[in-house]
Amino acid sequence: KKGKKGTTIWNVNHLPQNRDIWCTTLGNGIVNIYKYIYPDKRYIVDDKGHKKGVMGNCELLTNKSLSSLSTQPIISWNWNKNK
Repeated sequence: KKGKKGTTIWNVNHLPQNRDIWCTTLGNGIVNIYKYIYPDKRYIVDDKGHKKGVMGNCELLTNKSLSSLSTQPIISWNWNKNK
């Protein structure tokens, strides 16, 4: 799958302690960490009375200059600092 900047997304891992935080590892050596922001209302009711889900937003938590770890693809990621 191609990322926003035209690079390949190699891996996506959620933080085990919080499913709302995840990272993507890219083919250009960058790791991006995101956080899901829930909407104020989880659903809306349309004019026919049907409930429709409302999407939240994703917030990029990393700074591009700090998240570039390599010039080569990062093909795996582990949140455990000891691995």
